[in-house]
Amino acid sequence: MPNLDYEANLRIDEDALDLECLDQPMRFMEVARASATAEFEHDEAKNRTELTYATVDDNIRTSLDKYETCPKDAKGNLKPTEVWLANQIRMKASYKAAQKEQNEAKKNMNVLKGAVKAWEQRKGSLETLTKLAGQSYFAGPSVPRDLPNERSNKAQKAQKQAKVQNKMVKRGMKRKGDE
Repeated sequence: MPNLDYEANLRIDEDALDLECLDQPMRFMEVARASATAEFEHDEAKNRTELTYATVDDNIRTSLDKYETCPKDAKGNLKPTEVWLANQIRMKASYKAAQKEQNEAKKNMNVLKGAVKAWEQRKGSLETLTKLAGQSYFAGPSVPRDLPNERSNKAQKAQKQAKVQNKMVKRGMKRKGDE
């Protein structure tokens, strides 16, 4: 997974618009790919939730005699209603866990969809800033720049930030797993 520190990656270095423009498509693709993956994960979580619902439903229907609260007809025979079944399913731990997983996946998907929109806005901002620079809006002393060296330095800095972020994520996962 790429370094998706959304806020830091969205910042535009006005002094390096050329580099920002060169990096924009690749960086946008990282976020778009992560968004597509998150959408896929949400769909998979939804499928698991539906499967869990069906499995629990089947288990309840095949063992109605274990449920004292199951409605009965006038003759005393067990006659579960769809509302009663749905309520019983929603109370099962396995269904609650599947729902929670689906909700987390949906949240992640929505965050990444928002990130894609932010990157689209970033593209527009880059275009505007580039036009302003072309009109000497940011005029100052003109000094030739070493673009390959600057790009390399920027990439090294991003790699260092990604390593730190990955360490933080790993530590966070360990803490969650310890519970």
